[in-house]
Amino acid sequence: MVAGAVAGGIRAENLRHNADLCREILMLDEKISFCIRYKFSDVYEICRELKDSDFKYLKFISNLPENYDYNENFHLSWEKAVYSQKNIPEKEKNILIIVGNTVGTSDAESQLNILNSLKAETELLKSQRDSEYEKKGRLFRSIGILAGITAGILVI
Repeated sequence: MVAGAVAGGIRAENLRHNADLCREILMLDEKISFCIRYKFSDVYEICRELKDSDFKYLKFISNLPENYDYNENFHLSWEKAVYSQKNIPEKEKNILIIVGNTVGTSDAESQLNILNSLKAETELLKSQRDSEYEKKGRLFRSIGILAGITAGILVI
């Protein structure tokens, strides 16, 4: 019974993690937009700023470059950092890749416009993730408990 409950809880926790991840992507977007709009930060200053922030779910940030290296392409480094974190779902990963490819590529206003459109897309995805957690989270926990009880009865 306990194993079934744990399995259902883990699956529900994954759904909650995805919703929280979207929340942090929105925070990341806001932080980058602020750095571009008000601080006129370059990509490496933005990375240092992100590393100083308290992101619980966006672990890839610790792998971002902080200083310019002429042998390294910033956008490829960002992409590699995103792919280094395995627990990011594909849709969120794609948004993060676009963010990394946007930062530092054009004038500030164009970057902010792209980040705003990504913010809207992330908000939509976040509401989907929240809805999935609301609907399926209880279901997974209940099914896990029922599977555990069923296994216990079968053993007896």
